[in-house]
Amino acid sequence: MLSAEPYDQKIASRLEEFWASSTRWHRRLWNVGTVAVIGELLEASESIPSPALKALQAEVERLVGPDPAVGAAATRNVLLKLLRNDLVFQRATWHELNQLLSIIESDYLKRWSDLLRSADCPGVERSARAVAGHLLHSGFSASYLHRWLRYQVRYRPEPLLIADLVEEANGLVHQRMREFKVVIPVVSAPRVTESPPPEWLSATQIAELISKIQAKSTELRQNGGFVLSVSARDRYGAVERARDLTDRWDARSELSTGRRIVRANTAWVEGFKEPIPLMPLGRQVDIGAISRQNKTYDSSSPNEISVRIDDAFQLAQPMEAGPRSAAISGGWASIESLLTEGNEVESLASPRLASIITCSFPRAELTTLASAHEEATTDVLAEALKEAQSNLQRARIMANALSRGDLVVGRGPHDDAACDRMSELLSDPKQTLQRVRDYVTICLNRLYRQRNLMLHGGRVAGAGRLEALATAPTLVGAGLDRIAHAWFAEMTPPVELAARAELNLELVGSPAGRHPTELLEPSQYS
Repeated sequence: MLSAEPYDQKIASRLEEFWASSTRWHRRLWNVGTVAVIGELLEASESIPSPALKALQAEVERLVGPDPAVGAAATRNVLLKLLRNDLVFQRATWHELNQLLSIIESDYLKRWSDLLRSADCPGVERSARAVAGHLLHSGFSASYLHRWLRYQVRYRPEPLLIADLVEEANGLVHQRMREFKVVIPVVSAPRVTESPPPEWLSATQIAELISKIQAKSTELRQNGGFVLSVSARDRYGAVERARDLTDRWDARSELSTGRRIVRANTAWVEGFKEPIPLMPLGRQVDIGAISRQNKTYDSSSPNEISVRIDDAFQLAQPMEAGPRSAAISGGWASIESLLTEGNEVESLASPRLASIITCSFPRAELTTLASAHEEATTDVLAEALKEAQSNLQRARIMANALSRGDLVVGRGPHDDAACDRMSELLSDPKQTLQRVRDYVTICLNRLYRQRNLMLHGGRVAGAGRLEALATAPTLVGAGLDRIAHAWFAEMTPPVELAARAELNLELVGSPAGRHPTELLEPSQYS
């Protein structure tokens, strides 16, 4: 069981939030780890033009520069020098950076473990984000990591520190990939030849194999299926890899025969009794403003901006659970269509949406804390929250309580860590929100870059595409939600909303600035 030290508990709670499928956008993992972003830079150097590559190098430097686990001073100095030099695919500097990446990756989590044992421990947020991103980049599925963490923290009989946990995670990273046999039942599939592929088994064989795996018969409706041998870190990742392979076969099938491969909803992995959902979990592209403003079944408006917003919703729809290629290309198109005008460069959409999302962040987090406190206790603060007439009032009441240092009762370390983040933001809103905006912009820039690699380079597979879909969709949903609310509630066009957000981020913390809870509110003079 994990140590009761607040520092250890907060890091573990953030790891759990990063790997849980139900975590809301403002508490999710927005960026991948140091090793992943350097690897992405090396890959992108083959395809993207020099100005874009220079911009990416600067982004990577901002992300990895403060990472204390990069290595000793000599390693850090060489890394920064390489990131500032001209980088040409498979030239000398590229090879030097590629070799340095191997050095950084070696025992990266062991260095984090040592840092967490030191007297001068790094901050909770930085530590948790670095560890979470590195483990995901190493090939572990979020589902596996979430279950592994919960066992270690709650049920493991031996006591351990968070540093022990990260050191054990380092051991997991150094284990070899495992071979898994994944059974994917099929409801129907076109039959092109008399000779089925070697991975295909008949309905009887599939039923027998599933019964053998789970030690009981199943009433699953199926007409055969695939049995695939894949290499993966864990069984959940194995199912994801097998699903990706059958997605490719499904595309070939539909394009050649006009019929699709209809798979069952669950898969089985040999050696594990419990079935695993085959359909991917939704990516939480939550645009709740549509229903909150009673626009779900609203008649189409001829207004140009209304049409564009409706079109953007359709473009963004594949981000929720669609194929990788449609999710990335449609997600970016939804942003670009709303936040660029005329001959503006499409890359402007990233910082504009990032500004809108950043302005939403304090309200989202403070509203969550207000709900937690209201549910947990009946003190004066809880009564004031109950009497508030709007979420804006509740967020402002909670902000004032944190600024005064009042006791805020949450639901455990998750909310304690959030209180720390909000206290830091309220004490220095300009600098803190600028960091948030940088992180969100980098995440959205990754989505843009991966869209370009797919559409212009024809690359559907690749780690960068997986990482873009692990981080960007929930942020795109949050941004589109604010755009939808501004249009439905006050008829503010998307570009005007972005301008409001950018101005208020520039002024926040100054005498002319607005309170962090009101950065997207319309001006009283408008």
